[in-house]
Amino acid sequence: MKIQFSKYLYNAQGIKVGKQVITSQKTDTTEYLGSFQYKNHALVFIHQPEGYIDAKKQRNHIIYNYVYHYKDHLGNIRLSYTDANKDGVIANYNDPKSGQMIKEILEENNYYPFGLKHQDYNTGIRKYKRISSIPRPMGVKKEEVDYKFMYNGKELQDELGLDWYDYGARNYDASLGRWMNVDPLAEQYRRWSPYNYALNNPIRFIDPDGMAVDDIIFNSIDENGNKTELGRIVTDTFDQEINIDQNVLPFDVPENFEPVTVDLDGNKMVSNALESTGIQAFSLDVSGEAAFKVGVQLEVSLIGIVAGENKGDWGVTLQGNGLVGLEGSVTGSASAYWPLSGQDLSLDNLRGLEYGAQGSVFGVAGSYFEGFGFTSSYPFVERVYGGASLGGSLGIPELGGSGSGYIGASEFIYRSDKK
Repeated sequence: MKIQFSKYLYNAQGIKVGKQVITSQKTDTTEYLGSFQYKNHALVFIHQPEGYIDAKKQRNHIIYNYVYHYKDHLGNIRLSYTDANKDGVIANYNDPKSGQMIKEILEENNYYPFGLKHQDYNTGIRKYKRISSIPRPMGVKKEEVDYKFMYNGKELQDELGLDWYDYGARNYDASLGRWMNVDPLAEQYRRWSPYNYALNNPIRFIDPDGMAVDDIIFNSIDENGNKTELGRIVTDTFDQEINIDQNVLPFDVPENFEPVTVDLDGNKMVSNALESTGIQAFSLDVSGEAAFKVGVQLEVSLIGIVAGENKGDWGVTLQGNGLVGLEGSVTGSASAYWPLSGQDLSLDNLRGLEYGAQGSVFGVAGSYFEGFGFTSSYPFVERVYGGASLGGSLGIPELGGSGSGYIGASEFIYRSDKK
């Protein structure tokens, strides 16, 4: 009878520290000790930020060689290369001791969107093997490769013909584009199959551990605990879910509601600028504005604090502004806030007086604003927070663009820290 199975060992934090692949012929043991990985009790490589360090035993000592990775925006390892002769150039060369051609490109990986690897081109795989007593990159078969981290930077579990990627919480089959285990957070994604990968959008999202995608998500939650996504702010910098009691929203959420999505990472310049400011809060905003020379604006915002000592606090605000300029639109946007006073933001900071400038061009809307308060000492005004928004507007098509300066005030109609 043919017997084959795998055993996995995890520590108390749920981190995999060991694996055994057992067949009728042999037992292979892999140990994961931080950055160090061992196979059958021998060190095979050491993870490092730019790739890994290959370890080959040479008599009574170990020879180390650096292997570097080129990754794409999703963390997929697309190219592995080395500088075997340490001349600072990645190229083919003739090894003077063995006379063999040495190729310093070890592996190239190209993937379909859900992670299945392209075949039949650029499929040669190399690893360090002993040549004339010195490890050199040589062509090998797939099953001889020890370093198997590829799609999303995750380890391919190719034992027993499974070809699953290990994400920590779950195993992923790239040939199906589906998880092989139920989502442990399925109740938070009731609109989605518990087996879907990255909300069926692997070009945009990654799922770092098989638990949840990284974004700032605003949900309404009903009396039975069911969640409906109101909108999300797409950002790789923060991972926060803000759950808002449905009863405190100033509107009813329809059954077929389509969540609002604002992609802050879509514009790299905007993303980098916001990341460098020390953002501590985000909001989703809906406003209506009308002005010809002067006018008014009314805005409703769902605000959540995502960093600092008040992280997790959230609220719903209503803001009224006086405008000077030309406006005539309804705008949906996401806003980011950062402290200007040197203290962490709180919900108390995010209410009160505010001034700013806003505008839109062919439906793309943006603004910069600052919150302020009065003090008893000179200069009698304190800047509390700065902020910027990005979104879209629907207005009078003939205008093409609009803009205004404003000053106004806001107040919370609900806040989580004062229920």
